[in-house]
Parts: sequence; structure tokens; C-alpha cells
Amino acid sequence: MPVPEAGPGAPVGDGGAAAAQPGSADPIPPVCLSVAGAARGLGVATATLRSWERRYGIAPSMHTSGGHRRYSPEDLARLQVMHRLVREGVPPAQAARVAIQADVDSLAPVEGPFAAILGD
Repeated sequence: MPVPEAGPGAPVGDGGAAAAQPGSADPIPPVCLSVAGAARGLGVATATLRSWERRYGIAPSMHTSGGHRRYSPEDLARLQVMHRLVREGVPPAQAARVAIQADVDSLAPVEGPFAAILGD
């Protein structure tokens, strides 16, 4: 699957001048995905990710200064856990609890299209 070079799913980065999160002095890492990029990598609709955030609290850890969602590699690993469990028949609320409570260091590396985009 080709990796988009620009557009809504492209990795976010501007050579080091990353946007800050509202209320935070921490810059957004140079490689994060928009909701469209994360959804495309999982093979789900953007509405699904927004629904998971609203209903189950599985949300990106970062937002741009303009309020746009940005998914870090750790967020993407959690989304992969959630997606895999739901595909296996686990109720979404339970899948989200498992994904949210999972130790980020113990999660499998980001796979598939995410690995190509994030350079892992």
C-alpha cells in the first residue's frame, strides 16, 4: 500500500517547529497522524475513531494548537489493540478498557501501514 506524501493522512512534521498542544509547552513530535491517517491505517472510518473517543475514551494523546487530533505511535499501538479485539468479537467497551490499561512498552510494535508511515 503506498504511503501518502501529503494530505490529511500524511505524517505531521515541519522540520522541528511542531505545534504545541493547548495548555502545554510540549511540542507535538514530528511524526504523528491525523484522524484520517489513523483511520486509513486501521481500515476503519474516521467516524469510528471519533466514536471510540467519545464512547470509550480511547483518544489521541495530542492535539494541535488548532485542536486537531494527532495520534502518536503509542496511540496507534493502542488503536491496533482495540481494533484487533473488536474484530475478534470482544465488546468495544471491554476492548477499549484493555487497550487503555495496556502498558505501552508491552504493546506490539506498530504494524502494517503505520510502520511504513512512521518509519518503524
